[in-house]
Amino acid sequence: SETATVEELLKKMNGVEVDKEGNVTINGEEIKGVRIDGKKFFGDDVQTATKNIPADMIDKVKINYLAGSNQNAAMTGGTIHISLRQPPQGGYYGAVVGGSSYHFTKGFEDAYLNGIIYYRYKNLSVYDNLSMGYYQPKESAEQTTWNMANGDLSIIAQESDGESYNIVNRLSLTQQINDRHSIGGSYYIATNKIWSSNMSLNSADVLLSQINNYNNYLLQEGTMKYNATLGKRGTTMEVIGDYFNRQADNHTDYLPISEGVSTEAEDETSLNMYKLSIDFTDPISQKAVLKYGASVQYITQDYTPTHAQT
Repeated sequence: SETATVEELLKKMNGVEVDKEGNVTINGEEIKGVRIDGKKFFGDDVQTATKNIPADMIDKVKINYLAGSNQNAAMTGGTIHISLRQPPQGGYYGAVVGGSSYHFTKGFEDAYLNGIIYYRYKNLSVYDNLSMGYYQPKESAEQTTWNMANGDLSIIAQESDGESYNIVNRLSLTQQINDRHSIGGSYYIATNKIWSSNMSLNSADVLLSQINNYNNYLLQEGTMKYNATLGKRGTTMEVIGDYFNRQADNHTDYLPISEGVSTEAEDETSLNMYKLSIDFTDPISQKAVLKYGASVQYITQDYTPTHAQT
């Protein structure tokens, strides 16, 4: 159908389950990765891919139920490999999906917009996936306490609200050098800004306590990939260089019952990973395939906590 997505295709495959939130499992285990035309997707980006790529853009979907040579053998969840249908030379296709929700008691809650385009010029393929979202959660609750000894009745109301903005973009390019060699690269960036507030008030609407959170997140990944078919047997070689960066800035204000006293807590984290891997797939016979490879990676991480009280 025109509205079918990768998610609907996955639901029809053996051992694959997709829950209401879009989380995908293989044989009861969380998936360890999604590759679209050989490019890695991860985290929330996986759900962006499975929920928003139309099925008519897909050439084939393959499930790898075992860990690859560059993965931990304990990763039993497997991986999903998606091949996009190539447009004709000089042609393109894409899709735009958007929506919002409104609750009669809470009002406007969220909105999202996703755009996908796949373009081909001669032997160069360009794929771009842009996703933007806005979320405005609101909740309220009430707690009533009755002291049977003295008959005191206390009512505490709790209110929470916030805002979240996120932008995600993935740009991928693949150059087919000839029938046996190709090279490609991709750049992924995701930003998310979250603000939330939680308040407690008594029956006279007097503020008892308040906690404000301000969180900023940034994810970046750059990948270079080279594929080659070697020898008469058709042995394939895949060389991948990865750079991954994750940054987070979290700030919290605590406003307790005591007047004039507030506490602030803030921390910053940064993670950088560099990885180089090489993998071979060797069809040693018509019924047997040998897979082997090696990888090396370097990881640095910084954590800076700060604390202030006024």
